Amino acid sequence: MTAKSHHFGGETNLMTLEQIDALISTYRDGLLGDTLPFWINHAVDREFGGFLSCLDRDGTVIDTDKSVWIHGRFIWLLSPPTRRSSNARMAGAGTTRYRLPPALRVRQ
Repeated sequence: MTAKSHHFGGETNLMTLEQIDALISTYRDGLLGDTLPFWINHAVDREFGGFLSCLDRDGTVIDTDKSVWIHGRFIWLLSPPTRRSSNARMAGAGTTRYRLPPALRVRQ
């Protein structure tokens, strides 16, 4: 049974809990089974450090330019999944040390 909500003068059908659970499962599986593994396997620059963002659909590097934005975004992207993941490879992604380009390194 679908719940109904009245707002802005109209009637809207809301999703059932089963539909919500199915969507959560779909997005979680896509993120953990496809999206994150792709970026972890292809975006980490193991030669020079940091992260690459200009990749083809198959992971081929199109451009090696690196922006500060992608470094922050990649770290932000990995933070919650690596803290919560039972997947050893995913959990290791957040703890592996990657060398940042010299311009991004903090000097002490």
